[in-house]
Amino acid sequence: MIACLQQAVIDGSLRTLAPNLPKEKRARSSFTLTEDAPYWMDPMSPEAGQRALRLGRARNANQPVNRLPTEILMEVFYIVKSISRGVACPELMHVCGYWRDVALSAPLLWSAVSAGQGSSALDAYLRRSEGVPFDITYRKYVFDVRPFLDVIMPHVRRIRTLKFPALSEQAAETLLTKLRCSTPAPGLEDLTVHVTIRSSTPQIPTLWLDGATLPSLSRLSLKGILLRAAPVAFRDLVHLDLCNAFSTRPDVARIILETLGNCHRLQSLSITEQGFARSQTHRAMADKSLMVSLPSLEEFKLVASAAVISDIFTHLSLPARTYLDVGCSFDPDHITISPLAGIFPKALGSLTNLLEARSLYLFVSANIFRVRAFDAVGPVSKKILQLELNCDQPVDMTLLLPDALRDLTDTFASAPIAELELHGNLALIAEDQWRLALARLPSLECLSVGSRGQVKNILESLHYSCANAADEFLCPLLSKLHLGGAKLDESASNLLAEIVDHRGLKH
Repeated sequence: MIACLQQAVIDGSLRTLAPNLPKEKRARSSFTLTEDAPYWMDPMSPEAGQRALRLGRARNANQPVNRLPTEILMEVFYIVKSISRGVACPELMHVCGYWRDVALSAPLLWSAVSAGQGSSALDAYLRRSEGVPFDITYRKYVFDVRPFLDVIMPHVRRIRTLKFPALSEQAAETLLTKLRCSTPAPGLEDLTVHVTIRSSTPQIPTLWLDGATLPSLSRLSLKGILLRAAPVAFRDLVHLDLCNAFSTRPDVARIILETLGNCHRLQSLSITEQGFARSQTHRAMADKSLMVSLPSLEEFKLVASAAVISDIFTHLSLPARTYLDVGCSFDPDHITISPLAGIFPKALGSLTNLLEARSLYLFVSANIFRVRAFDAVGPVSKKILQLELNCDQPVDMTLLLPDALRDLTDTFASAPIAELELHGNLALIAEDQWRLALARLPSLECLSVGSRGQVKNILESLHYSCANAADEFLCPLLSKLHLGGAKLDESASNLLAEIVDHRGLKH
């Protein structure tokens, strides 16, 4: 390159580097020799480097891609940003000077920083974005957040998103103290602060919120952070994710309900409370008249003990379209019966979304306890409930099946259930238990069971109903019976044949 430049300087051919360029670009990209210009220069000199740079820019300026209007090139850059998780690609500036100039003249291109870029990259992005709202997501573990805060705080009034999903306890405390005591962040809409605990005796940080500190907050996610907030702080929230935010309080359910009391716009809610020691006992709510309504809620994930879940569901009113995802944590030393009856209020209470259930699914095995409910039968159905038992230690839950079936049919007796799917060791369920459970489902049309053993008890309960006209006919609408993986001896086969003949079943 330097040798070509020297030869061009000697013969004066630099005047015709880009003959097809417009005059204004040609003037910018070419040069002529002056009378005092040397005919020879040191190839390592700064002058030679500058002339080589101008030569390269002149060549690039004549390329078709550099004839694109600035507006079109900026749109291309925005597309690249959108497919790069909303973050600008610095490599765009390395193509040529023209691309660099266009990229640096677009503040919106630099309005977000993500991944593992450090505080120096954050500072550069903030300067280039000028005054536009800014989004910060730092996904790596941060032990000391102060270098980031030194860069962020001068621009805090225009920060729109602030996400630190992996902070040390000290870093989280420093960040939350800054947010509480320094200049308010009127533009902050999305705040995520998660603590990654790496010590046996962690110091749990606390977030104090009021309406003046973060007036525009609409999305909040906290993990390992104690929450202390005035109700007015949550009036504009549409997404709330709390993990162990109340774990030091024995009256967790009451505090959660009081926190949700002003969240009328909430659309997505996730609460995980697993911070209780086994020696701690949840204090039941004394105020039985408290009722919290979340009219806009579409999705609710709740992981807690059965007592906490029961208190929350008893005092919570949900719209029909809400999807519930429930994880019931329990002590394996004290689980002897199914917890379903203790979780849901009698006749489902104010959980009107579960009254829309038309299909139920129950799976109980050695290490799985799962309940699902759907709003319709068949492939067009929408899941409205997912419930699972969670335990830190392995525990055999097989024997919970009879109680689980009893509690499930009792809980949903008010809903017109048309389909029931059951998986587990059906030999554990006695004939009278089957009759009692099926009697609660008068609208049942389809019964599907999967078993690793005998299904004679369920067949005897259905056959008893057919053979005794004086008794109430169980499931009069039943038209389909599916037995998967079942063992049928001669007696069970005869029962099945008589049931099919009496009911006209599809099997």
